[in-house]
Amino acid sequence: AGGGTGPAIVGTDQVFVVTIGTGGTDTTVEVTFANAFTNAPCVFVESDTDIVSYKITPLTTKVTITATVAFTAGSKLYCQSVGYI
Repeated sequence: AGGGTGPAIVGTDQVFVVTIGTGGTDTTVEVTFANAFTNAPCVFVESDTDIVSYKITPLTTKVTITATVAFTAGSKLYCQSVGYI
């Protein structure tokens, strides 16, 4: 959910790339994992375009990434989720 109009997500629950869609107003993107983690994972995010702070809110079934300003259309968020016991 979020990420502009027509965002795309490719990869696995552990490593994925979110390509932000058009629209230019969204500051939040939510990624639902295909398989739930036992505990909420540690999630790391880096953008290829936007140099801003992110609030990352991981749950066992999804992660919400919130930026301090709107995501740039077409930018990519490179994400890694590391589960633990």
